[in-house]
Amino acid sequence: MNEATQAKIAKCSESMWKLAYYATVETFILKITYHEPWFTDTKQYFRGWPDQELKLSLSLFYMCQCGFYIYSIAALLTWETRRKDFACSKFPVITT
Repeated sequence: MNEATQAKIAKCSESMWKLAYYATVETFILKITYHEPWFTDTKQYFRGWPDQELKLSLSLFYMCQCGFYIYSIAALLTWETRRKDFACSKFPVITT
């Protein structure tokens, strides 16, 4: 196997892990939010604002997402496969 093929396999492997992660997260968040009153009625989004109660399941989801994004910054700087547009595409991710 030549170097170009190995690089494509590494990129594909990373993409498959990201696909699995985001598909799992999407399923999880749909399961959490499906029974919320604002899931189907957008007028409910701001009802009671700013004193809305944040349920434990949603709070845990937010914390897990924050941890994942912090981990992602470390991962992309250390062991993720570098692409040609690495600096341009990762600068907005790091700054936000």
